[in-house]
Amino acid sequence: MRDDFCLSLALATVALLSSQEHARATNWGPPNHNPAPCGTGGQVVERAPKGFRTTFELVATDCQGRVIPGSTQTQTGAGNVVFTVPGTINGVKVGDYRNHTIKNEHVKQSTLLADSSAADTAVSGAESYLNIESLYQDPGTGQWSFEGVMAQILFRGGGQVNLRIPDLYADTNGDGLIGQGDVLYSWVDVRIYPGATPDFQLGDTFEIINGQVTGLPGMWFSATEIYLDPLLGPQPTGGVWFNAGNQPSARQASPLGGHAEAWSEHELTPQVPEPSSGLMAAAGLLCWGLWRINRQRSWSTCWST
Repeated sequence: MRDDFCLSLALATVALLSSQEHARATNWGPPNHNPAPCGTGGQVVERAPKGFRTTFELVATDCQGRVIPGSTQTQTGAGNVVFTVPGTINGVKVGDYRNHTIKNEHVKQSTLLADSSAADTAVSGAESYLNIESLYQDPGTGQWSFEGVMAQILFRGGGQVNLRIPDLYADTNGDGLIGQGDVLYSWVDVRIYPGATPDFQLGDTFEIINGQVTGLPGMWFSATEIYLDPLLGPQPTGGVWFNAGNQPSARQASPLGGHAEAWSEHELTPQVPEPSSGLMAAAGLLCWGLWRINRQRSWSTCWST
C-alpha cells in the first residue's frame, strides 16, 4: 500500500510540476503579448476525398518565414496522408508551414480506352497554396512578425486541439470552371483562426469577398502570392484580394465570382512536450525519500517488538 502511495504521489508531483513548467513556458499570446517560440514539432494530416488522386507537398519555414533546406515532403494519394515534422530540421527551428496541394481528377483508364486492364490515370486539376502561419503583432510598435505555429496551437488548446484548416479551390483564370490552370493562394493565421475548428465538410462551397470568407476568420485568399508586410500584415503581391469580378489585371474576372470549394484539408496536432529531466529527478528523489521513511519506520516497529 505504501509503495502504491509513493508511486501515486510521485506521478502527481510530476504532473503538477510539469503543468507549472508548461505555464511558465507558454506565456505568449493574448493577454501576455509575447511571440510563441519556434521549435515545437507535430503532425500534419492531409486529407482529400476518395475518388481524387491528390498531390500534397509540405514545406517547413523558420521564424523569419524562410524555407528550411531539406524540409520538403511530398506524397500523393487519397484519403489521409500523414506528415511528421520535428521541431528542428538541420539545426533550424521550425516556425510555420507551406502547403501546395494539387487536386487531380481521378479518371479510370477504362473509361477512355477499350482495354479495361489499363492502369488508372489522373488528370491534373486545380491547385491550392496554403501558408499556415501564426502572426505576432508587437503591441508597442504595431509591427507584424512570424512565430511558432505548433507552440501557439499548444498554448491555446493545451495539446488537445487538432486544428482543421480547409484548402479552397476557385476559378482564378476566368474560364468559368474550377480545374486545370486555376491556382488560389491562401494564408491562415492560427492566432485569429478559431480554436474550435469551423464546421466544414469536404465539398462545401464558400464565397470569397475581398479576400476573406465570413465562416473562416483568420484566412485570406488571392489569385497571386501572399506575403507578410511588417506594417500592414498579410498582403497580396498583385495588390488585390480575390473577389467577385475583382481579380488582378493579369487574370480575367471569373463568371463564378468569388465562389470557392473545399476539396482538401489539413489537420495539425502539436507534439506535447515531455516533462524535463529535472522534473523526473525531483519525482525520483521524492519517491526515494518516502521509501527511506517507510523503511526506517518498519525497522523501528521491528525493534520495538
